Amino acid sequence: MNGCTRGRGRSKKYWGEVIRQAMTQLQLTENMTLDRRLWRTRILKLEKFVTRMSFTKLENATSDFSEDYLVGNGMLGKVYKAILPNDWTLAIKKLNDWENLEDEFVSEITTLGGLRHRNLLPLIGFCVEREKRLLVYKYMHNGNLHEWLQSNEGKAKILDFRLRVKIALGIAKGLAWLHHVAEYSCLDSYKKDIYCFGVLLLELVTGKELHELTSSRNLFDHSPCLLDADKDLLGKGINDLILEILELACDCVKFFPNERPTMLEVYDKLKTISQGRNDD
Repeated sequence: MNGCTRGRGRSKKYWGEVIRQAMTQLQLTENMTLDRRLWRTRILKLEKFVTRMSFTKLENATSDFSEDYLVGNGMLGKVYKAILPNDWTLAIKKLNDWENLEDEFVSEITTLGGLRHRNLLPLIGFCVEREKRLLVYKYMHNGNLHEWLQSNEGKAKILDFRLRVKIALGIAKGLAWLHHVAEYSCLDSYKKDIYCFGVLLLELVTGKELHELTSSRNLFDHSPCLLDADKDLLGKGINDLILEILELACDCVKFFPNERPTMLEVYDKLKTISQGRNDD
């Protein structure tokens, strides 16, 4: 009799555990279903901003994302040139670690998808498929700035001081509009944008890549001097203006975000420098 009692006790414990596990699995399934519904709803909202595009079509347009179509490689992902059957040329940014960049992915679509400014690269589509996250932009046929600054074909010499300031001024104008005029709600990214712009300024004036700037004499920790500038820019009566841009760039990359200028202040300063060059 005691054996039967113990058997019934074990049986109740066993079935209790089975029921508990079943309930847990049911809850997980319900949560996953809810997550999928929420994500589908989110995707539908994103489609109101820009067109959702097929992964297969984008894959075909880049020859399965071949290295031959690679035109850039940034912190967020690789950028490919895509040629569609109708001969449209697009730039496709394929995010590297999409799970950790989901918020940035959505923010990029909801922000740039609804904005149009002559100094901002238009976002025209996106792709969410097969655990891939892609952003589709208008392709710029003149290439990227890195190619011009780091080219072995002497392209950097074409980028004289006036043209480099014009490039920086155009980018600053677009960012200032985005930060201070457009309904841009991503406040946390403001100071990050300014930091990245400071790095861009340093690359423009020094002709060096980021890894070169952070080695040997570190511009991020020292006051700039003309020794840091691109030699092709020096000795043309504009050394004082070059130094002003270097100082502005170093302000933008200060370690503490609250010590960095606003994008509007950066734009105004660059505009003043540009006018100073035009007065020469």
